[in-house]
Amino acid sequence: MVWKDTNRQMLKGTFIRQNPDPKRTILRSISSSKHRNWRPPGPIDPYSLCVFVLIAFAITIRLLLISDWPVLNSDEGTMGLMALHIIKQGKIPLFFYGQGYVGSLEALLASPLFLLFGASRFTLRLGNVLLYTFFLLIMYKLTSILFSKRLALFTLLVLCFGSDGVLSLQLSATGGHPDMLCVGSGLLLYSLILARSAHETPLETGRRGRVLAYAGWGLLAGLALWIDPLLFPYVVLSGCLLWRFCFYELRLPVALCILCCFFLPLLPGFIYDFSTPITSGTFSFLGAAYWRQGTTLVFAPPLVRIAGMLFVALPRATGGTVFCNLPPVPVSSLFIPQRTPTTPCNMGQNLWGIGFFLLMLITAFMAFITYQGLRRTRQLSIWTLEERQAAIGAWAQISLVGSPFLILLVYATTSSAGFDPWYSARYLTSTLIALPAVLWPLWKAGAALKLHQFTASIKMLGTALLLAVFLCFTLGWIQTLHLIPAAQEAERQEADLIHTLLTRGITHIYTDYWTCDRLAFESTEHIICSVVDEHLQPGVNRYSPYTIMVKRDAYASWVLPLGSPQAQAFEQYMQITRRTNPSFTRDGYVIYLPLRP
Repeated sequence: MVWKDTNRQMLKGTFIRQNPDPKRTILRSISSSKHRNWRPPGPIDPYSLCVFVLIAFAITIRLLLISDWPVLNSDEGTMGLMALHIIKQGKIPLFFYGQGYVGSLEALLASPLFLLFGASRFTLRLGNVLLYTFFLLIMYKLTSILFSKRLALFTLLVLCFGSDGVLSLQLSATGGHPDMLCVGSGLLLYSLILARSAHETPLETGRRGRVLAYAGWGLLAGLALWIDPLLFPYVVLSGCLLWRFCFYELRLPVALCILCCFFLPLLPGFIYDFSTPITSGTFSFLGAAYWRQGTTLVFAPPLVRIAGMLFVALPRATGGTVFCNLPPVPVSSLFIPQRTPTTPCNMGQNLWGIGFFLLMLITAFMAFITYQGLRRTRQLSIWTLEERQAAIGAWAQISLVGSPFLILLVYATTSSAGFDPWYSARYLTSTLIALPAVLWPLWKAGAALKLHQFTASIKMLGTALLLAVFLCFTLGWIQTLHLIPAAQEAERQEADLIHTLLTRGITHIYTDYWTCDRLAFESTEHIICSVVDEHLQPGVNRYSPYTIMVKRDAYASWVLPLGSPQAQAFEQYMQITRRTNPSFTRDGYVIYLPLRP
């Protein structure tokens, strides 16, 4: 027994010496490996630093603008009221008040900001600045993959600025415009990343993360159509990119998962369509395809529509109105030189629209030639990884250009392009996503030419045009700064008008469309309004309960802009009825008080 115990102790000591405590061994090995593999932190990536600086600069510019500019209009006031009602009533509106399309994303973003910082035009627009920040990040990543990092930085530099038409749509919470940029570019980048990481084999059962990634794309595509139906081309072309390069992974279960996630955000809209007339449903936006004057339908001629799209709407949507930032002239006069005294002023704007359109076509043509060459290579042998990525990039470049091109094509078929291109340019907001594709031919000017005697001149021309684009966006921002004092004065007058009305106990009013919801939001619904048209009949009331509340008040006042058709109609009404309502003017408005017994 003694020998056995002694033997056991000797064996135990030998085992411990040869096999020390595993926990200590692991910690010692980790510590030694840390010291052995430790390297001092390297320098910061210059591209990442530049991206951070540019985006911070763009955010700062917009934060300084949104408190004073642009002037709050009634559509933006409607979005503010939607955010207020989410807080007060706990009801989330499906669409923009008064219509069956354009989702309520901006109201959803503004409502928690209202809870934290209070309801104001600044907090209403703060969510749009966040959306634009994501847009800049997406554009840098998308441009870096499709073109180059240097062009991506230049694109960010250009997008930091913009004309008043571009900046106002980015900052105003009027529904659909700020979020179109973010979601449209996000769809293209999402599809591009999925295509570049796809395999030409069916998905295995263990790759659930890949299935969730495809489901995420379907959800984003459905949200895009809910946000604005104008994003339909981006959904289609990004889906074509997935179908072309992820075909082997898109088997039936994966396709069904994508479809379910795609229709999930659209399901409430389908339910809404079944309970409302088609004239106010989701497809009511198709009414923009014609122009109504009275009870007749008037269509603009084809050449007038094309001219309105190229020479007015496209430059205004993409920052080309700095050459002639004046009230628009009728597009039809573009074909009658003797009636266009402002033609020299509009020449730069016209060249901008034509150049933007042609450069998009050049990039699409170059990408198509590249893809066709790679396709012929595929017929001879299997693509290498580099060739496959190049083919995906070429297809994505075509999608980047094709989506805005389809929107321009549809827009040119509407009479709004001929009769009202200046104000309907908001429908072309998403064409700004194609800016890298427009800059790319200028960026690479002369690189593919073999005529060396002309290469330097062509490169100089490309550089000059790039500089001109940057200066145009910068000049547009400088022009916008000059609009701030007038916007501040308009805000002061509006605050004084609201104070005057509330001091006199005027809380229910009849007014015009562009005053109603603006005053209701600015007064946080202390003033309730009902819209009347130029014949003093009920007009377009975005929020119908307001109409009922004002109608029930027999002593509601009339607050009408001086010289407006409504004010003139009310003067005629008093002459016909031989009644004289007491009135006074204040801050550009005439206030008619009710007759009391």
